Amino acid sequence: SNYSLSITSSLKTCGDAPGWLTFDSSARILYCSDHSGNAIINGSLSSYSVDHHGTLTELEKTKDTGAGVHSAIYRDKHGAKYLAIAH
Repeated sequence: SNYSLSITSSLKTCGDAPGWLTFDSSARILYCSDHSGNAIINGSLSSYSVDHHGTLTELEKTKDTGAGVHSAIYRDKHGAKYLAIAH
């Protein structure tokens, strides 16, 4: 029961209102949905690689429909991986 919390990264690239984080543990990728957008004003989806020390490195940032409030990783019957985002 001795835990500590420390800042290992201070990236501020996920947008004005990060709404949800999803971690793909097998690929060590963290996805961040920006909740600041709506159907008219786009939000964003950012991805980061996560090393074994918890340090984040931005991989990609793309426009999204906006207002993402949840996401989940799933696979199809052929094993391809997808990220579903609820708005």
